[in-house]
Amino acid sequence: MGPQFVAMSIEAQHCLTDMIELEMYLERFSGEMPWAICRKMRFVREKPPRKPYLRGTVSSATAKALLQLGFIERASGETFVVSKTGQAYYEQRLKPRA
Repeated sequence: MGPQFVAMSIEAQHCLTDMIELEMYLERFSGEMPWAICRKMRFVREKPPRKPYLRGTVSSATAKALLQLGFIERASGETFVVSKTGQAYYEQRLKPRA
């Protein structure tokens, strides 16, 4: 059985999609400041397959929603990456079908 339907904002959907398709991660700052969405080193050296939906930051509310849903997890310090649950949700609900 795949992941159940979860109501997510468009920003959360775009964030999860960018993190997976463009190999990005989130960096948390203090308080309610927006979180930075950053590229992993691969696409710093190479041209990414498309432009990201989000430019530079994600609202703290969106990042916290993804964290509460279990779609992202702490990798180290204040760095967050897509979890297995987030990957499964993307595959079932957000990934474009050919």
